Amino acid sequence: MIVQSSRSFSKFIFKRFLSGGKESISAAPSGTTGIEHADAFKQKGLKYKQDFKDYKCIEYLNFNKWSFYDKEVDMMSLRVPQPSNKKADVAPKVTISS
Repeated sequence: MIVQSSRSFSKFIFKRFLSGGKESISAAPSGTTGIEHADAFKQKGLKYKQDFKDYKCIEYLNFNKWSFYDKEVDMMSLRVPQPSNKKADVAPKVTISS
């Protein structure tokens, strides 16, 4: 039994370290990484342009890299100002009616 297991172990060591890269053993499942599929879908996407009529909200596909910034600028006047270490906080005013 020990002789049998040492043979299989020596085969494993040979394949793993001494085969010169011709044959490799990996714990990863054999298959694709997904990068090949991403490239293929990118090429398909370049052929078919998106039609804005497909969407009820036309602005859905009209975003650009500045769209988020534009919305931030629009909302800036509605935001609560951030506290500053240069200016003391205003104490809340409490009125007690008698």
